[in-house]
Amino acid sequence: MSPAKRPKRIKKAEARTRVEKEIRKALETEAKELRIIGSGLTSLPDSIGLLTQLENINLSGNELTTLPDSIGRLTHLKSLDLSRNRLTTLPDSIGRLTQLESLDLSSNGLFHCSILGNGSATAALDCISFVVTL
Repeated sequence: MSPAKRPKRIKKAEARTRVEKEIRKALETEAKELRIIGSGLTSLPDSIGLLTQLENINLSGNELTTLPDSIGRLTHLKSLDLSRNRLTTLPDSIGRLTQLESLDLSSNGLFHCSILGNGSATAALDCISFVVTL
């Protein structure tokens, strides 16, 4: 069966397997960057929060609808690209990303969100289809 004709549930299972492998690899190598682009990913496992050494994450072009609260544990994160997903809300824990310099939320379903951080340069961000540089 060609990749274009695979049922969606198989593609989603492959995306989950890929992200789990990428997380394990990043843990083992203490990677500073995680890139999973255009893979049909619909959710992130809570284990993403174990990657506390990450500085850059690019999850653009997937099908993410939510993020786990554990994302707030990535306190070294400087750049987070969540563009071209299906996010409609963000977890409050994202406000703990006090090192965040760039947040791309463009082309999502976000209408409004408040991102409050302890010591963050911004008190609140209006998340209507844009890129934020903090």
